[in-house]
Amino acid sequence: PYTEEQKVKFMCVESNSKDGGRFMEQVTAEIENEEENINVRCKTICTISGEWEIIGGDLYMTYNLSSMDVEVKDMNYELSENTALGFDILGIDRIKLEDNITEEIRRNSYREMYKVYQQSNKETDQGFCFEDLSIEGDSMSYNTSDFGRIKWMRIK
Repeated sequence: PYTEEQKVKFMCVESNSKDGGRFMEQVTAEIENEEENINVRCKTICTISGEWEIIGGDLYMTYNLSSMDVEVKDMNYELSENTALGFDILGIDRIKLEDNITEEIRRNSYREMYKVYQQSNKETDQGFCFEDLSIEGDSMSYNTSDFGRIKWMRIK
């Protein structure tokens, strides 16, 4: 289990041919995991940009996969007593261990998020569709097939 925060910045591009523009998305996930006697807590931050367009009252978003980046922050790990003792006996460098854990988490997160965005781009010819878009004041909402109606609030 993990918590996730998603922020999207929409930038309008004036055009006679379409109602849309560019966007920048940032997804921050707080991860806690235990594997092989190592407890890990950290945040992953995935950023990606793309283009958005409103067609027939629906919001379409297409992700630019080459713009995606993932970083790992606030890394904190604990070794069980036996594991820590074993590492000390073997002379394993703990800084190098932390770097390896961080890089493995970054690679795995990148791979999983890439799959999500790649699949989203395949949904329709125009990208991922959020149906029945409604914008009222500082809130935007739309329907999803898996979570029902989602509501976003403007952050100023």
